[in-house]
Amino acid sequence: PYVIETGEKSGDKRIKIGDPDKTIYGSHHYQISYTVEKALLFDDNLDTLYWNAIGGDWEVPINFAEVRVHMPESTDMEKVNFVCHSGYKGEEGKCVYKKEGNTMVSSVMTAEDPSTLTPRSAYSYTVLYPGMGFSVQASWPKGFIERPSLLLKIKLFVEDNWPFAIPLAVGGILFFLWYAKGRDPMGRGTII
Repeated sequence: PYVIETGEKSGDKRIKIGDPDKTIYGSHHYQISYTVEKALLFDDNLDTLYWNAIGGDWEVPINFAEVRVHMPESTDMEKVNFVCHSGYKGEEGKCVYKKEGNTMVSSVMTAEDPSTLTPRSAYSYTVLYPGMGFSVQASWPKGFIERPSLLLKIKLFVEDNWPFAIPLAVGGILFFLWYAKGRDPMGRGTII
C-alpha cells in the first residue's frame, strides 16, 4: 500500500517510501532488502566486506535497524572477524552482533555490557538519531569466497569505466582517417 520511488541524489541511492501529499503519524515499519555486487575488498591474506549500511544523511530517527551478513555454508565462522559501529561520523558507537548459523546479525546496542544480553534482548535497539550511521565490517582468511578471475575483473573495469573509451575510440578513428586519406602522397617530393 506504500508509494515507493527510487533514484539517485549526489551519487547516493535514494528510496522514498510513502505519499508526499500525506502526513503519517505513529510508528511505521519498513523492511528494505537489497543485494550488492562488487562490495568485497581482496588483499593478500584477507577478504573484507565494509558496508555503510545506514549512512548519516537521515532527517528522521530510525528506531529499528538490523544488518545481516550471510556467509557461504562452508565458512568456518570462528575465523570470521566481525565489527560494527554506530553513531555520528567519526564515532565508534556501540552495537551488538550475534551468530545465527552462517549469518552475522548486528544491531545498535542498548545494554552497556553485551554479555548481559539474552537472545531476546539483543533485539531491543536504541534510536539512530538524524545524522547517525550504522556500519559493519566482516573479514576472513582468503579462500572462503571465490575471488574474481582476471577476465571478470577486466569485464567489470570496462563496465565501470566505458565512458573513458569514447575519447580513445574517437582518437583511433581520427588516426585511421588521417592515415588512410589525410597524409601527403608519397614520392612527389617538395613542390617549389
